[in-house]
Amino acid sequence: QRQMGIRDRVSTQSTGGSVRLASSSPADAPVFDVALLRKREDEQRMAEAVRLAVRVFKSKRFGGLIADFDESRAVVEGSDAAALAFVRRFGAHAWHVAGSVRMGSDAAAPVDTSLRVRGCKGLRVVDASVMPRVISGNTQIPSMLIGSRGAEIVLAEHAE
Repeated sequence: QRQMGIRDRVSTQSTGGSVRLASSSPADAPVFDVALLRKREDEQRMAEAVRLAVRVFKSKRFGGLIADFDESRAVVEGSDAAALAFVRRFGAHAWHVAGSVRMGSDAAAPVDTSLRVRGCKGLRVVDASVMPRVISGNTQIPSMLIGSRGAEIVLAEHAE
């Protein structure tokens, strides 16, 4: 059986999430709170995106290729609450987390422009965590560039 899907997302949500330690044990995974749909603005944007996706799937262009599903009428014709109920039931996070330890030249930035963690000698962050603002696209290429630049910085410092 063939399947098709559309991945709607609010790529620049108005709230920031958080990451924290689960315990003092380094073996325990960190706890992520992505803070999805916490503000009305984000809810409205996601509800409209889901409505549009369902309308596209139900359009004549797709003809009989797409089977109807129970919630489709409620999503398209209903309130934001109906569309958001659908999202909360079937939605998932893409896990492109970034921006948890902003890099910058100001004193409030936890990471300096050489990717060093302020106040922690010998510790650098060289991944998407240092993005001052999360991009609205896939984070893979920018993460690779951050890693490449981080390697250049470390190699240059150790070559001296």
